Formats: sequence, structure tokens, C-alpha cells
Amino acid sequence: LAGTINKGIILEQNSHRKINAWSDTSHNDIQRSMYGTTGFIITIGRSPITWSSRKQPIRVLSSSASEYIAASTTLDDTLWIASWITKMNSLISSEVVNTLPVLITDSASCIRMIENRSIERDQSRFIDLRQLQIMDRYHQGKFKIHWIRGKLNPADILTKSVPVIGQFKELRDKIVRNVSAVTGE
Repeated sequence: LAGTINKGIILEQNSHRKINAWSDTSHNDIQRSMYGTTGFIITIGRSPITWSSRKQPIRVLSSSASEYIAASTTLDDTLWIASWITKMNSLISSEVVNTLPVLITDSASCIRMIENRSIERDQSRFIDLRQLQIMDRYHQGKFKIHWIRGKLNPADILTKSVPVIGQFKELRDKIVRNVSAVTGE
């Protein structure tokens, strides 16, 4: 924290009112007894509103299955937030968010599983019914999904160690910004 006293989360009101959910995982962490770690950051526009880093509930054999579980966990929180905002919009007669939420992951295989409604044959025993809802939700049009390069995914800092010089600073600056530039101090 010593080097980040001028960094903070800025909640801004702007025209970029969409929910982005950045999802990532680390597969079979030794620190977590070979369970994966799910990390996500949910933003409205450029403003982060929630984030998490947590141990996955089951061990899986492939990184694709681990990414799928992370995406499912991220989407659960994302759709809850989107639903809450929709209810708030009706109460305040305003539109806080004006587009479908976007789930962003660095796993092309996870995206293929969701889009094609297919789980890897050897991984299906690890996926529970609750996690299969992500496919139905996608095909019902409740969210969009996009791919991002792993090194550009800001949720990466919640799942694994990244070099402080370079990658960490780039990812951190996608989440937090220089508050002195906003406050004029």
C-alpha cells in the first residue's frame, strides 16, 4: 500500500453504463491443496463495484473445467447485480445500466463450451447442475461473452502472482486510478 496512496476506486457517472465481469482462474493451486482459485472483478463502466478471490468448491483435472467453474461463479454474482440494478432502475425512474452484462474470460475453450452447450467429455462429472445454468442463461440472451488475452485480464491479479513491475501495474491501473487527478489535489 505504501506505493499506492494516490490510487483509488472512482465511482463515476458517465455514458459507459454497462456491466463487465472479468473472470479468471488458477488451476490446481498448491497453496489451496490442489483446488483452483476463482477470481473476478465486476465493473459498471470503468468503476469496480465488487471483486472476489476464492477457493473453488471441487478439484478438476483440466484448466478448461476450472475456467468454466470460475465463469459460472462470476456470472451468478453478475446476474444478481444486474437484476438488483434493474429493480433499482424501476424505483428511481432512471437507467443505471443500459446493456446486457458482458462476461470476459481468457479461456477460449470455456467460451466454446458455453456457446456450443457442451462440456468436455472427461470433465462432465466435475460440473454440477447449478453450473450448467450458464449455458442456458447464455442461450436465453441474459449476457454476452467475450475473450481477452490472459495477460490483459485484470482478474488475473486475484488468482496468481504476477510480476510487480509491468504486468501487475498495468492490471492494477485498469481497476484503480489516480485519485489526485480526479480530486484536483
